[in-house]
Amino acid sequence: MNKVVAKPPETVEPVLSTSDRQSGLWLKLVKHMEARMTVLRAQNDGDHDERKTALLRGRIAELKGLIALAEDLPDTN
Repeated sequence: MNKVVAKPPETVEPVLSTSDRQSGLWLKLVKHMEARMTVLRAQNDGDHDERKTALLRGRIAELKGLIALAEDLPDTN
């Protein structure tokens, strides 16, 4: 199985502005994604085959990545 690795862009700019991160919509989305992660983590604690476990872990990772869009980027200078 070949893994596809995405090359990071040369310059990285924040995806969300400060006002985006403070918007009511973003806050609702984060609350929803956190609740969804709680459900997925509980499901992942069950007895599943490797495929189902990988699927649940992938969904959790994707939600974490979406929530992380609001994090400040590290200073590279």
